[in-house]
Amino acid sequence: MPNNPPPAKVVDMEDPILASAQARKLDRTLALARRLDQAALIGYYPAGFPTLKTSLRIVEAMGNSGLAAIEIGIPSGNAVLDGPVIARASHASINSGFRMADLFTIVQHVATQTCSVPLVMGYAESLYGYGLRRFADELAAVGGAGVIFPDLPIEEAAPWLQEAAKRGLHTIFVAAPNVPEPRLHAVANAGSGFLYAPASAGLTGCGRISTGLPAYLQYLKQLTALPIASGIGVSTPEQARTVAVHADAVIVGSAFVRQVSPDVDLTVSRVSDLAATFRSALEVVRSAA
Repeated sequence: MPNNPPPAKVVDMEDPILASAQARKLDRTLALARRLDQAALIGYYPAGFPTLKTSLRIVEAMGNSGLAAIEIGIPSGNAVLDGPVIARASHASINSGFRMADLFTIVQHVATQTCSVPLVMGYAESLYGYGLRRFADELAAVGGAGVIFPDLPIEEAAPWLQEAAKRGLHTIFVAAPNVPEPRLHAVANAGSGFLYAPASAGLTGCGRISTGLPAYLQYLKQLTALPIASGIGVSTPEQARTVAVHADAVIVGSAFVRQVSPDVDLTVSRVSDLAATFRSALEVVRSAA
């Protein structure tokens, strides 16, 4: 098992652009969480669900309810990790006319109207189809901190990594437990911001935490100095407490999407209450440790 992990990479940007500020904010937030032994809470929400206007209100509520960061998901009809809740939301967003411009509007709203750091979660085909340079330019311009890739092979990541580095954007890879150690090393060395560790081998929203997760998270902490965030399958505060014992951040997505109802005001209230409940759960587990 690896010892003495290298220092965590912090995106070093010379230009005082908003993207640099958000990436640095994420670095500071997760570093503080590790120092305080207090897991941070990261939320996920699919862009444009159920409409652009409503999703702006929802992410604003999430972002002002104690979340360290919000992953704004690019709707996709071929998302390999999406469970039924997020898959339905993505299809609804696409059917309501989602455009990539909507994604950047939401990212900018999170960056300017909330206390959370905006990240994008997207599949490689979406970014490559849009154009890597174009996507990086527009994401940096609206204050995005970086991109989480569930499916980008490290062998094919160089073109994106170059564009991201030029603009001070984090690139966050998913580190699955079935990946051989040399490949995990490569992923950890190429990525920045944090390493995303699946809490379950199932799909998002499955509500199951892998029994081997604690050992795997400890292994990753010995592999890399990057913060470790864990999600997929974390649906309840009790599950979040379990993950928070070993992770630097806990990621929750489907649970927030489930709060959406036709009554927008009620949805906003539910989302805010749920965020507070998860935050309290993380505080309890750390204070009791």
